Amino acid sequence: MKKRRCNGFTLLELLLVMVVLGIVMGMAGFTFGRDPQRVANQEASLFLQLLQHARHQAVLEGVTLGIRIDAQGYQLLKTVEHSWEAAGKQRETGLDIRMEIEGVPVPLAQPGLAPQLVIYPYDEYTPFSLHFEADSARLVSLSSDGLNDPQFVR
Repeated sequence: MKKRRCNGFTLLELLLVMVVLGIVMGMAGFTFGRDPQRVANQEASLFLQLLQHARHQAVLEGVTLGIRIDAQGYQLLKTVEHSWEAAGKQRETGLDIRMEIEGVPVPLAQPGLAPQLVIYPYDEYTPFSLHFEADSARLVSLSSDGLNDPQFVR
């Protein structure tokens, strides 16, 4: 009687193919990973999360907080004896940021200066429009009236 061998792939062969496919897909991800639109959407979402966190913290702790926006990114600040000090790390976006308050462009802050966006303990904050740009093209914007949650404008 002749033994019949099954035709198919061994587990080792399947694992080897999966590893090779994973490496190829990872390399493709690095090649296409720096899409400015995707980065702008992520940065706008992170800024929105920081603002929401700061609003909650300001109300719960009864303190005034601020967000200073400069050429590198933005940073959360808190008031301490009539001055501002860092309440978190500087977030560098890798994008150009432009801010407007009531349609008027606001100059970017220098380190050590007061924030442009102030969050009060009674859940109000400076109304603003914040634009994330790359190569002079607006990619995504956040806008708020200072009372309601900010909205994405694409």
